Amino acid sequence: MNYENSERISVNEAAKILGRPAQYVRLHLRDGSLREIGDAKPPAPGSSKWTYDIYKKRLLKYVGG
Repeated sequence: MNYENSERISVNEAAKILGRPAQYVRLHLRDGSLREIGDAKPPAPGSSKWTYDIYKKRLLKYVGG
């Protein structure tokens, strides 16, 4: 299945589904331990903002839903 074409959700929405704080989701996407649900892209030069792509279908599969 091509999950990348599925709906993306926010870090806060993913955190609610996982029952974890949003910072947990951010950190684990950055270190790759939550790569099953999405990915984190480092900041562009001159920026400090990370970008998070979290795919709803991947997250629901990850939690068994």
